[in-house]
Amino acid sequence: MMKEKKMSRYMKIYLSVLAFFVVLLIIAAIILWNFLNAYEETRPKHVAKKVFDDYFASMKIGQLIEAYEPEKLEFETVEGFNQKYAETVDPKGFDYFSVSVDEQGNEQFAVSYDNKRIAYFTVSPTEKEASFGFNYYELTDAEVFVAGYPDVSVVLPKGGVLTVNGKKLEEKYISEKDIKDKSYDYMPKDVEGILYDKYTVSGLLFEPTVSATDKDGNKLDLVYNENEECYVTPVVYDTELEKAQSSYCIKIATEYTKFLSNDSYFGAVGAYLDKNYEIYKRVRSIQVNWVRDHSGYDIYNEKATEFVKYADDVFSCRVTLTEKLTRPGYKDHVENIDITLYLHKVGNKYLVYEMVNN
Repeated sequence: MMKEKKMSRYMKIYLSVLAFFVVLLIIAAIILWNFLNAYEETRPKHVAKKVFDDYFASMKIGQLIEAYEPEKLEFETVEGFNQKYAETVDPKGFDYFSVSVDEQGNEQFAVSYDNKRIAYFTVSPTEKEASFGFNYYELTDAEVFVAGYPDVSVVLPKGGVLTVNGKKLEEKYISEKDIKDKSYDYMPKDVEGILYDKYTVSGLLFEPTVSATDKDGNKLDLVYNENEECYVTPVVYDTELEKAQSSYCIKIATEYTKFLSNDSYFGAVGAYLDKNYEIYKRVRSIQVNWVRDHSGYDIYNEKATEFVKYADDVFSCRVTLTEKLTRPGYKDHVENIDITLYLHKVGNKYLVYEMVNN
């Protein structure tokens, strides 16, 4: 029977030391793995990717603007912005990359669309710690560049209400107050003329929806005036006045025309003029002797339009007509008359208190 060979003391020590170092190596490997894992998990690139995926790739940029630049959405809803923005871009064209890191560990990323930078966002270390003292990162700032829509200006009758994308504009948006209508200086005593306020809205992102009502809540039409570069409200003409007073106003203009051509006397037109206003003396003083000689006349194409009511028993209208002066052996002379009459009721009769040549 063979005698069992015993392990030498040296071998025991050697194996023990070897086992110790193996265990130590395993522990070190585990620690190193945990260290690297903690480091990797807390890298800002992961937060950056999430920001990019959550807002840009998913086309929810409106939520990002709402959180960090809410003033840009003053006239837009988040959903409305996302929808309009999605109509102009393809999310596949987005990309992002790191552009800078400062001493505090704040890392800024740029977002591009078709190689053009359209946004920046920053991720920063937080106080939340992972293993080995590493800090997690979070989104702390963002800036999105959106090509804005030009300023929108609207001239509105004073007291009216202007709404842009469903938002009622406050007085702070009035850029010019108390703009006088062309008729303002022709109002009779104790009658307030038409005044307008001009509203100007800046910082719009897309073409807005604009609507307006007058002081009584009636909807107003808006049309764009190319010369003034703003929206205006067309004058609302009074059809009832036109029906009731057209013939009367044409009669006044006809008598005035006959007087100017020396085919009638002042009293015929003076009967329609208010003696208490300057118009009476002004028409009476017109010299008609200069009118070319003629033996006959004809008045035609009479029209009374653009009736505007300013107050009870105060209105204006535009009258146009053509007068032809005739004389045997000579070419006919044609005059086109285009005047605006301003009338108010005196007693039971409308009288002209002002007249303007157009």
